[in-house]
Amino acid sequence: MKIDLDSILSEFSSTKTDPSHAFEVLKRVGRALGYDHAIAVFAPKPGDWASMFVANTYSDIWREEQSRVSVEDALKDPIVTHLRTRVEPIFWSKDNYDRVGQSDVYSRFRDLGLGSGIALAVRGLNGEMLSVGLSNPEQLKRDGNLPITQMGALFLSATAMFNGIAKHEQVAEEIVTAAETLPRLTPREIECLQWAREGKTSWEIARILGISQATSIFHMKNAVAKLGASNKTHAVIVAVERGLIS
Repeated sequence: MKIDLDSILSEFSSTKTDPSHAFEVLKRVGRALGYDHAIAVFAPKPGDWASMFVANTYSDIWREEQSRVSVEDALKDPIVTHLRTRVEPIFWSKDNYDRVGQSDVYSRFRDLGLGSGIALAVRGLNGEMLSVGLSNPEQLKRDGNLPITQMGALFLSATAMFNGIAKHEQVAEEIVTAAETLPRLTPREIECLQWAREGKTSWEIARILGISQATSIFHMKNAVAKLGASNKTHAVIVAVERGLIS
């Protein structure tokens, strides 16, 4: 394994006008380090999921499985928690999930080729954050200088990618537009999200609020659309990140 750090910087610099091309460079770095999968998530503001850039190499089956993870488990995912609160890279595997009682969540994604990996987050002065990760079906052997090499290459790649995306004028314009036009949630939509955060089904929410199940589903669908989320779980996470629900 050999990584040309100067070449990495040069490639990311040449792709600063296109985040998607920058992700292609990240994938090449990952393959050079021996990883099969890559993911990058750029949030222009803390919790601003609606305007974020997301790219990954995961399968459609992975996306389907991810949507089945409960809200509670999604919010306490150990890797997500680390990226939100720490600056150093994390080498993760089954142990990280076992320690927080999420062995079943780990097993779902381990069967889809995500058995271990490395991830880190880069933050800007205005609250921007880029999270990047590389993963494999199995735990890579970490003898000698391998962890140091991987951390250095990933940190350099993430920093270069962050700078390119943050300076991208078109992305900045899209961020402003999205923030200005984002609809506000109604009190009922917030209530539905809050009870969903507690793990209640649409039927249970309807009983609690004294409305029909169809109305409960209607409010939740509206909340999902307004928050730019892909499903109910994603909408709850976005609402928590924005402080709309606790």
